[in-house]
Amino acid sequence: MSFVTIPHVEISSGLRIIGSGGHATSVVSQVIADGIRVLGIHDDNPINATILGFEVSNLPKKIDGEFFIVAVGDNYSRYELSLKLLSIYGDGCIGTYVSSNSQIAADVHIPEGTVILSGAYVGPKSNIGQGVLLNTKSVVEHDCHVGQFASVAPGGILAGRVKLGEFSAVGIAAIVDATVSIGSHSLIGANSFCNKDIGNLSVAYGTPVRVVRERQVGEVYL
Repeated sequence: MSFVTIPHVEISSGLRIIGSGGHATSVVSQVIADGIRVLGIHDDNPINATILGFEVSNLPKKIDGEFFIVAVGDNYSRYELSLKLLSIYGDGCIGTYVSSNSQIAADVHIPEGTVILSGAYVGPKSNIGQGVLLNTKSVVEHDCHVGQFASVAPGGILAGRVKLGEFSAVGIAAIVDATVSIGSHSLIGANSFCNKDIGNLSVAYGTPVRVVRERQVGEVYL
């Protein structure tokens, strides 16, 4: 899979947004607040017909030097849509959006396809994978690793040296304690306190957290 990283100064001409749900509305709102033009909002199976005054339309037949932001909260769905866009439009069609109101440590590389929203924080020596979503006021502290297409929901916190596996999700206001490792395709429920390692394909929640069941690859959680 190949993405392209678009510095903020280069996306001022505009972006195309993929998605029509609540998360897409948040992304569109923040893109507009950053002074970036919305060239279109696209969804072949729209949840909402309009978003903030923009009509949601099908994917365009072709693009000309334009970039998509995949504004879909569910991790595996975001991955599948990314693959679809790459298959239709080719390499380099997916951009990276980082809100101007986020705070990213100077030594952190923000890779292709990542979306970081307002108030999010990424601490020094952290590693962020492709296609990651860091929602509003989420915190990724120092020395964390966030695997590709993983996500941290609004208010979620990864303390120092946390490892969050690919496609895994940390729920709203959940806290993952320092040095904890979470496997791939796992889910930490909202308002949970995760103070121990969690394996792959697990659903865990509570204070302290406990594993309540297994998940399937691609199982929708939003």
